[in-house]
Amino acid sequence: YRHGAVSRTECEGPGLLVNDGTDHNLVDSRADRSFLTGDVVRVTVLDGEWVLFSEAAYQGSSVTVYKGEVYTKGDGNNKTEDVLAAASFYAVFPDVYCYIQDYEHEYRGARNTDKNGVPCVNNTYCRGSDREAPSCEIAGGDTSPCGVPKCIWDYKCYSLNGVGYRGDVTQVTVNTTKWIVVKDSFKCACQSWSDDFPTKHPGTHPSDKGMDKFGLRGTYCRNPLPDKFSEPWCYIGNTLNHDKCESYLEKGPSYTTATCEQAKKCTKEEFKEYFYPGIIFNAKNFVK
Repeated sequence: YRHGAVSRTECEGPGLLVNDGTDHNLVDSRADRSFLTGDVVRVTVLDGEWVLFSEAAYQGSSVTVYKGEVYTKGDGNNKTEDVLAAASFYAVFPDVYCYIQDYEHEYRGARNTDKNGVPCVNNTYCRGSDREAPSCEIAGGDTSPCGVPKCIWDYKCYSLNGVGYRGDVTQVTVNTTKWIVVKDSFKCACQSWSDDFPTKHPGTHPSDKGMDKFGLRGTYCRNPLPDKFSEPWCYIGNTLNHDKCESYLEKGPSYTTATCEQAKKCTKEEFKEYFYPGIIFNAKNFVK
């Protein structure tokens, strides 16, 4: 919310109006359709971005909708059928209502005033540059910070399938087994996304086509292959516990990647301090 905000009307947040004969105004994610009593006939995106899934618990195919869009039964829009039939509703916070540390340039929110409510010139939006928080030019030619809060989601933990994760985990745990029993467990460093050693990985370098949206940087765990992985992962490197990791990699191609168990999913059980029971919360410290 803006600097000095004192009421809910000054807060920023997503809004999705789902009508099944009665309007239901969603202001946060919903994992199922239990709040509905009939068939949905209209969906209006009041604010933000939403990802609507064909199955409950954010599973199945998905469609993304944006502020200002309206979907009404029989309107001829090829997205409408999927939108009205959605079984779960995910409100996007990262890069829309907050920015992720070290990835400030990915912020795409619609805030167009600085932190004190002074309008950006020409009604432009606040934007960030590499490692510079979102700001904008105001009257007089000054550049002023916009007061956009840092994200917790997709930095301290990952949401959905980890595609948007920008955290700083750089290690994986490898377990070797014999007759299903764990024989040894050790840490391995992640391989740099820019390197092809020890594993060549054409198609998932930062410069490869379509990879710019996955935040591939350094040796951080990421998920540039959501069709194959459902959480952050990396290629296994050999700069930590060299001999053990090298020996593990020699087992073959299926042993070159591992998911990152230190990258935790954003759940109430794991991160209950970031979940607030009400709608209003201190956005300077927490992002819901």
